[in-house]
Amino acid sequence: MNAILQQELNRLTELAALVCNVQVATISISDDQQPSVVIAYGIAITVPEPPFHRTYDLKDNAGRLLGQLTLSDTHAQQVDSRQERAIQLLILEIVSHITDHYHYEELLDSERNFRAFFENSHGLMCTHDLEGRLLTVNNACAAILGYTCEEMKDMTLADIVPAQYENELYAYLKKIGTEGKAHGLMITIHKDGTMGSVLFNNVLFRNLKGESYVIGNAIDVTERQVLERDLKRTREILERTSQMSRIGGWEADLVNMELFWSDVTKAIHEVPGNFQPTMATAIGFYKEGDHREAITEALRLSVETGEPWDLQLQIITAKGQEKWVRAIGNAEFENGKCKRLYGTFQDISVTKEAEHQLILQKSNLAAAKQQAEQANMAKSEFLANMSHEIRTPLNGVIGFTELVLKTDLNETQHQYLSIVNQSANALLSIINDILDFSKIESGKLELDIDKYDLYEFSSQVSDIVSYQAQHKGLEMLLNVSTQLPRFAWFDEVRLKQILINLLGNAVKFTSNGEIELKVHPLEFLEDDKAKIRFEVRDTGIGIKPEKQFKIFEAFRQEDASTTKKYGGTGLGLTISNKLLALMGSELHIDSGVGDGSTFYFDIVLTTVEAPAEDQNNLERIKDVLIVDDNDNNRHILKEMLQMKGISCTEARSGFDALELLSTNDGYDIILMDYHMPYMDGLETVRKMRHHFGAKPREQGIVLLHSSSDDERIITACEQLGIGQRMVKPIKIHELYNRLSLLINKEKRKRHQQEQQAEQWIGGRLNILIVEDNPINMLLATTVVKRIAHDARIYEAQDGIEAIRICRAQLPDLILMDIQMPIMNGYEATGRIREIKGGQRIPIIALTAGNLKGEREKCMEAGMNDFISKPLIQEKLMELFRKWLTIPVEEEPVHLTTVREVKEEHFNIATLETYLMGEDRAVLKQLLKLTIDELKSAVSELQIAAAAVDIRKINRIGHKIRGTSQIIGLSKLARIADQLDTLTVKHEPEFSQLIEAMQGESLLTIQLMEEQIATYG
Repeated sequence: MNAILQQELNRLTELAALVCNVQVATISISDDQQPSVVIAYGIAITVPEPPFHRTYDLKDNAGRLLGQLTLSDTHAQQVDSRQERAIQLLILEIVSHITDHYHYEELLDSERNFRAFFENSHGLMCTHDLEGRLLTVNNACAAILGYTCEEMKDMTLADIVPAQYENELYAYLKKIGTEGKAHGLMITIHKDGTMGSVLFNNVLFRNLKGESYVIGNAIDVTERQVLERDLKRTREILERTSQMSRIGGWEADLVNMELFWSDVTKAIHEVPGNFQPTMATAIGFYKEGDHREAITEALRLSVETGEPWDLQLQIITAKGQEKWVRAIGNAEFENGKCKRLYGTFQDISVTKEAEHQLILQKSNLAAAKQQAEQANMAKSEFLANMSHEIRTPLNGVIGFTELVLKTDLNETQHQYLSIVNQSANALLSIINDILDFSKIESGKLELDIDKYDLYEFSSQVSDIVSYQAQHKGLEMLLNVSTQLPRFAWFDEVRLKQILINLLGNAVKFTSNGEIELKVHPLEFLEDDKAKIRFEVRDTGIGIKPEKQFKIFEAFRQEDASTTKKYGGTGLGLTISNKLLALMGSELHIDSGVGDGSTFYFDIVLTTVEAPAEDQNNLERIKDVLIVDDNDNNRHILKEMLQMKGISCTEARSGFDALELLSTNDGYDIILMDYHMPYMDGLETVRKMRHHFGAKPREQGIVLLHSSSDDERIITACEQLGIGQRMVKPIKIHELYNRLSLLINKEKRKRHQQEQQAEQWIGGRLNILIVEDNPINMLLATTVVKRIAHDARIYEAQDGIEAIRICRAQLPDLILMDIQMPIMNGYEATGRIREIKGGQRIPIIALTAGNLKGEREKCMEAGMNDFISKPLIQEKLMELFRKWLTIPVEEEPVHLTTVREVKEEHFNIATLETYLMGEDRAVLKQLLKLTIDELKSAVSELQIAAAAVDIRKINRIGHKIRGTSQIIGLSKLARIADQLDTLTVKHEPEFSQLIEAMQGESLLTIQLMEEQIATYG
């Protein structure tokens, strides 16, 4: 309702109230948009039934109810005739106003609808006068012509029609002015100068003032005209193509018995252009026999049933030549009777000849493929044999030099043998590169995906190259983001191979400065996936931009002089890139001459977050002083500490540290780098002790150094009271552990069995070594004697001899070579398993090969584990501990006390030493938590064992082992270690191991509950 009507109705309600002398007058209007609009005069009466109340209907001339007029008052009264007449007159005026309002609204709606249609029409709409001046245009019209509606306000038709069509424009204006309408095609010119076409149908109108104007309505047919031209061109191209491709048409009128051939069809049959074919002559061209019978049958079926045909047949042309043709036919029916046949006719003689040649080529290719496959099998077998034959002597060189290097040698001898060992390892690395490259090129290499600890993995990678870096005086940095997920699924061996190659190159081409391995997540994706970047940065020689593409090519380095100066096969980056391709990634490089290089790659891994680790009392560390001359190392350490909410102060040198300590002795911990210019870390600590006393505010000091076996550092740390040492690069979890130890005043000596692993295994063992190479036999025998002093060693040159020894005396463990004459290791293992009791013997595979799947082949053959040559004492020691059950020595008899027996299972002294200074309440609480954890773990273990879920069993074993070592459950820790390293299920060892874990857990729980009772 508009404001004018509102005002009039208010006036009329007031007038009605005055005429009848009542307190309240109201008008209610029935409106679709506003169902109950009330125009009121006076104050509403709240009495349910007022004494005076009268209602009048408001109806239009058609009798339609428009609303009501209501009069009411709190006093009863009568309306006389004069008042009644006045009210009726008011009602007429009220109705008049309302109907006028409705009519006005209808006009507005009509105008709005027309305006909306005009503006939103997809066609071109406009109005213009008889002089051609544009009055209005819609959006579609302006947009098609390239203008806006505002721009076209002052334009004329002459502005949008090309000048060469001026006469046509004047003719149009004249016609529509005289005839009142016009239609046709108009050429337009767009704002950008391009031309178009519109099909118009315009009409002349006159407004109320008698002024003439034209309503124009048109559609853009520019695209249709283009399509018509394209269609014509396409038809011409098809005709030429038909001639070139030798495809002709034909049509048979079965009513008039007439046959039509196109020119191409006549040319294929080699008949003159005026030749008039018939059905009989057409069939007569087909070669007598199967071909003529086939076309005759196809014609019969098509005429009778309408079945089309597509046949390849031979014809004899009018000139006597044999040709292959493709005949295609279709039938057209009318009232159930075939009236017409039509189709195409193509000369396919060239195609048929090509097919014949292709068949011959396929036959030749099949033979060549068979030869290639046989050659490839021979190549793979040769590769495996060469892998074994080349590595065998190298393994002897590497193994024996490592053994000799552990003996007492003078400096010169140690230097010479170290060079021999390094050279042999370098040669082995080159051979591995070549063999890996061969496997990748032949597509034989596949990824072995499993779950690994990303933090531990990064630490292992950095440890492998840290010695080389430190030997050259380089700073080795490990920068693992605190946001990195703990676990991920990937191929540990291949990813480690890539990173070691990149780090090895970084060390090789860097003479001073630093090497950094940086691992951080780029983004976290759905389904527990994360894109992780691995980055290796150095401060080395760098690479010219124009040379960078060369380093990814096989057998290529930046230039020939680099190859000579730095060595290598030039395959490392190529192999790394090919391995990354299997992971869906690739290597990238940022480098400049003299500015060092950064190699990086991004891979998407499925990740698993580890539960938060509780580091004891780290919240007590508030402020740490970091003393290191390397800016990046300080930054990395600072990030590690800030993750635990620890404030850090940085010092670039020993002098800065002393200056800071002179003004602030409030640091809880000092992280002191050893290798600093002018004044090293030990000298800095020495001056601290001299100037600030032996123990300035009891600060704990952690010395950061590069060599874990430097006797000078160890001795100096003992003299200066330095509580902890850490070998660079620093790992985040190791840093937290060391800080935890320091803050708990951990200067006590840990149990020797936790710090110093046993270097040999006792017991009367029978070890069988099966090896055909005398050098490897001597090496294996030497290493075994070192770690098992009292063992009796049996030697076998091949599988047959090994079986004979096992039949006479079952050994406790067998080291089995794979490739041997007469009988190889796989077959020998199977035969040994058939011997009574042979199923229980641990058989460890020895191999010089590194072919993919060799470990799996060993496991399938019945072996228990796998070790690659050359034999390393530490690796073999781990396997002996894993698989050997040492027999108890019968003599001398050792009488043990009840306490000693219990301490073998639970030694409370270990826990009390670890938590030195804590009260019994803490010990009691920790034991209760351990009991709850063990009960939960045993329950989970039963479920995992029933499902033979080896990975879950590994996780349970790992968890129990970590807890047991701290609490003093030594025997339980050994059993848990076997669970942690379990790879496959072998009965009965599997069941025995699960039973041993359950039994030992129950026993230790009982012993811990007894200990809790002693605390009261």
